[in-house]
Formats: sequence, C-alpha cells, structure tokens
Amino acid sequence: MMSLAQRYFEEYQLVLPLEEAIEWTDEDVFKLREGMLYGALSALADHRTARQSVKEALAWVLSTEKHPFSFCVCAEMLGFCADELRDLILEQQQYAA
Repeated sequence: MMSLAQRYFEEYQLVLPLEEAIEWTDEDVFKLREGMLYGALSALADHRTARQSVKEALAWVLSTEKHPFSFCVCAEMLGFCADELRDLILEQQQYAA
C-alpha cells in the first residue's frame, strides 16, 4: 500500500515534474527581493502581526549574512543602505515597544 507521503509526491510530480527547471529572470529575482523586504517592513510595522512573524522578520533584518536573499542584499538592490535601514527599523521597534 502506498503511503500518504508517496501519494502526494506522485501527485505533485504530475503537476510540476521535477525534471523541469524553473527559469528565473532578473526581474523575477528583483520582485522577490522587493517582496521580501517590504513584507518584513510591513510585518514589523503592523502591531497585529503574530509575535513569531515579528521575531522572524527581526532575525532576518538583524542578520549580517550576505547571500542572494539576505536583508543586506535585498536592501542594497533596492537602493537602500542596509545599515541605515536596519538602524531605522530598530529605532522604530524600540519606539513601538
């Protein structure tokens, strides 16, 4: 008998075969970075945001790692100075607390 996980895996393959590579354009990557940054800013500014989501957004903002979707790269690709933006975010978070 096929397990539930195996069944879902086979159904998923029928929808999106794993052999097909997804092609990302530069515009796609830019939009994803933009969405990540503005999504984090929105989550931090909205006092109705779940505590766990706020913690995750802050952890991402506070990280100094450099990888394609890190806060630093996303901020700089959108024309912001990552350190200055981080300081403004932290200042706002302290003010809101």
